[in-house]
Amino acid sequence: MDKAIEKVEKLDINMRFLEAADQIIYKEKIGTKAKFAQDMGVSSQYFSDLKGGKSHVNGHMLKKISSKYPYIDVLYIITGERIQKVSKVDDSLIELYEKKIEQLQEMEVFLQKQIKELREHNEYIWSLVPNAEKKKHKGG
Repeated sequence: MDKAIEKVEKLDINMRFLEAADQIIYKEKIGTKAKFAQDMGVSSQYFSDLKGGKSHVNGHMLKKISSKYPYIDVLYIITGERIQKVSKVDDSLIELYEKKIEQLQEMEVFLQKQIKELREHNEYIWSLVPNAEKKKHKGG
């Protein structure tokens, strides 16, 4: 690989790492890069060195940032490409929801039968009431 291209790629990785550091500092309310550097176990000069290209992000730093801040997309830091994260859905959760849906559908069928029976019962009751009483009850 051409040295110039390699240097540009390393600087790009440095910049994406610094971008992630800024995101962490903001999200975690760390306050300063010096405090974040201390948390990461590096000198406060480390970030200046990264920005100036005097130092480069290594695997140890990527592993450290990934383990302490799992929401950081380390693959993006390395490649510059964002991948769409797919949430892992537990099969047992899907099964639970499917059972709940089935229960609700059964309940709906039961309630529809109950409504039908109540309407039939209501019609039967009204069939027993003489016509004069029906008119009186209905306000007529």
